[in-house]
Amino acid sequence: MKRILILVLMLAGLLGWELPANAYIVQAPGPLDSFSIVTNVINDGTDSIAGITFDLSGTSTTDGTHLVIDPPPFSVTNPAGGTSTFFNPTPEVFGFTFTGFDPGESFGFQWDPDSVLNASYGATISELVGTDVTLALVGGGSLYGTMQIVGNNVEVAWVPEPTSLALLGVGLLGIGITSRRKKLQS
Repeated sequence: MKRILILVLMLAGLLGWELPANAYIVQAPGPLDSFSIVTNVINDGTDSIAGITFDLSGTSTTDGTHLVIDPPPFSVTNPAGGTSTFFNPTPEVFGFTFTGFDPGESFGFQWDPDSVLNASYGATISELVGTDVTLALVGGGSLYGTMQIVGNNVEVAWVPEPTSLALLGVGLLGIGITSRRKKLQS
């Protein structure tokens, strides 16, 4: 019975770790040297998306600074039947809050980031690398990731949620304890 519980906890940790990474997609399709920056958010997960935040302070521009965003105009495509509201607390941080961004839907926007030193800086898709992204889910919890180059796109590589890591750790600890007990009994 204990072994079954340990395996269930370990599988829960593994599934919790892997599924969000593939289910919620944030990408800027290439080519990487394009100045037309379109970002797509695809909800293939199990929860609705409440909001998304982009932190540009980890980016690097050719003038030695990082990207910043001016307030809209954006060209925005809202989720089907939903709305998006832009927010911009600092020049480096911006995002959208959503209503009705349900599984199976997508959201897209075209934007033109500038550099700290140049308000007419022509940013390319590749300069989005290093952008930290936070995705808030309606069902609770958040996903965190950083944009990186994947093929000819810039996409978010999600990091596991702390709860998923804890479940995985408990499962691995249980396997270790079980193995040690078996060795001692031999």
